[in-house]
Amino acid sequence: APGSRNQRAGELLSQGVAPDQIAPMLGDAVEALDSVPLLAAAARSAGVQAPALAGLAALVEGKLEPERWAESVIAPARRQRPAPSRAA
Repeated sequence: APGSRNQRAGELLSQGVAPDQIAPMLGDAVEALDSVPLLAAAARSAGVQAPALAGLAALVEGKLEPERWAESVIAPARRQRPAPSRAA
């Protein structure tokens, strides 16, 4: 939701703020910081491939830089685009 703690936490993560510093900065718990790694673990345990979720969990856990996660989400879409056709 706009203006929510989770949105603000995401903004702080994208700015490079360490995940363990976010809740104290916001003065309250941020549910997404706890739930994203749990969801990623559940997906992994169920054999579900969810690379964006796994990357986001790594970001939340402080194991991945924001830029690297963004690249990992954007890169698959770029690889899947068809090559432009040339008019004859």
